[in-house]
Amino acid sequence: MGLPMKRFFVLLSFGLIWLFATSLPGQNIQQLDFSHTKDGNLGNTQSDLYVIAFPVSGFYLVSLPLAVPDSSVSTLFPMVLGAFSWENNQYISVDTLQRGRGYWLAVTGPSAAFIEGTPFDQYSGHFTPGWHIIGSVLDVADFSDPIDIPDGSVLLPIFGWNFESQLYNQKTEIVQSNGYWMPVLQECDLVVGGDTTTTAITAAGGKLTKQAFEHLFGSEPPPPPIDRFPEFKHQVPQTPLLFQNYPNPFNPVTTFGFQISEIAMVDVSVFDLFGRKIRVLMHEPLSAGNYALEWDGRDEFGKRVSSGIYFYRLTAEQFTDTKRMILAQ
Repeated sequence: MGLPMKRFFVLLSFGLIWLFATSLPGQNIQQLDFSHTKDGNLGNTQSDLYVIAFPVSGFYLVSLPLAVPDSSVSTLFPMVLGAFSWENNQYISVDTLQRGRGYWLAVTGPSAAFIEGTPFDQYSGHFTPGWHIIGSVLDVADFSDPIDIPDGSVLLPIFGWNFESQLYNQKTEIVQSNGYWMPVLQECDLVVGGDTTTTAITAAGGKLTKQAFEHLFGSEPPPPPIDRFPEFKHQVPQTPLLFQNYPNPFNPVTTFGFQISEIAMVDVSVFDLFGRKIRVLMHEPLSAGNYALEWDGRDEFGKRVSSGIYFYRLTAEQFTDTKRMILAQ
């Protein structure tokens, strides 16, 4: 018997992670069924490794990217301070995570989670009216026309979390390892990913209008459960720092975090091996805090640069630091 094939996935994220495992008994998700259509069998021998990187402390809305044998928070995300699900209109601390459900994680600093398991590209669940945090499947799943029964039970759009802006963004697709807030107007079944063959059900109750939903549950998802960890609410870095980019080497996008300890004019630029400035990623005043930036391997004119060694430099008032990165195409 040959060794199992191993593929490698990377998600670059930013900030503290608060996990929401929506183990929603009764009023929320009641059951989830999973399938892996490549083999028709979830328990196949193919093993994958997925890396979720957290360049700086902050909040992350995540989900399990793979089916894992041990889904405990302490095993998968030992760097987090807490993991929370959304149940009955409140956050609940959880110790284990479930596929198909989303979570907030709170991470204390730069770190990475290495998750090994089996891919799955479909799950189904039962939902009741209100906000729910749903999870992801393999790669990307279109959610512009969700497979909800009865049809029209899910109110679009769904919402993802943008760490850099600290705001929710409207989404029409579900990306592996991310979590998403989904508004539900009436009791329904939902299938995410994979084949779309489903069996219709009869709604148990009346369907809310959009206006009624917003009156009862709000027009946007609840904010992260920052009140559970007050020390992060007002956390200010004591010293400025520039963190190493991840991944490194990279192709075509890499991410790096930095922190500043006071209000400052911040400049972040990329240089080639000869010291020539090829891209300004940021030049603006920032308040004290943690930040993250991406570089997509392009110069100031939008042209892709060649493979090789590059440097990124952070300047914040009197503080300057430079680190090396490798673009490997």
